[in-house]
Amino acid sequence: MRSVQLNLFEAVAEEPPWFKISRHTPASQAKNVLHGRHPMGFGLKGTVERIRLAILGVEPSCRTCAHFRRAVWHDRTYFKCAKAGITRGKATDIRARWPACERWEAPVERS
Repeated sequence: MRSVQLNLFEAVAEEPPWFKISRHTPASQAKNVLHGRHPMGFGLKGTVERIRLAILGVEPSCRTCAHFRRAVWHDRTYFKCAKAGITRGKATDIRARWPACERWEAPVERS
């Protein structure tokens, strides 16, 4: 049986403007983006839902999600998603500016 090596940095689809693939990008995140999914592997929030939220004044992104977490480790802050699992590896790091995934939920207001 022949082994075929897949180069994940040859674009399957157009790279979206909100995600830049570099040599530091985890291969799993690059693969997900190039296949039209959220970098963490979830589906992206639907267009209709994004428009509805924009009308309400909420831009759905990772930063505005209830599952967005800041993890501090050795005086550095890393952004993580509670739905994707919180580890100390860079493959589970997220960016606050990424568009919302299908698991996005509005943050709970604390009184």
